[in-house]
Amino acid sequence: MQDYAAVVKIGQWRNPYEPYNDVTQQVFGGPLHKGELYSFHAPSSLPLVIWLLPFAWITGYVGTFLAWGIVSLLALWEQHYQERGCFANCYNPTVLKASLGLIYCGPTGGRLAAPHSKAE
Repeated sequence: MQDYAAVVKIGQWRNPYEPYNDVTQQVFGGPLHKGELYSFHAPSSLPLVIWLLPFAWITGYVGTFLAWGIVSLLALWEQHYQERGCFANCYNPTVLKASLGLIYCGPTGGRLAAPHSKAE
């Protein structure tokens, strides 16, 4: 949401670091926020999201969100194929599956492991 609000404010020739409560209210509606919402992105990150401005103008939040997701997915695939080319000699599907399993276990807190008994 911070990226979208910053892009919208840049498109309106406004400061992208002013509170963006108005943008969230316009997109999501509902009750007003109790406090002001600020973007904490570094100024150097704004050029990375400015390409989303046409999507924000034409399609609004949903189109901008989808454009960002598609580009992120394409970048992930490109990175995968670049790394696969660099490490072609040691690429192993089992290693890939184990790596993905470790990534999955991180956010799940290791709940895939057997439950531990409580010490009494």
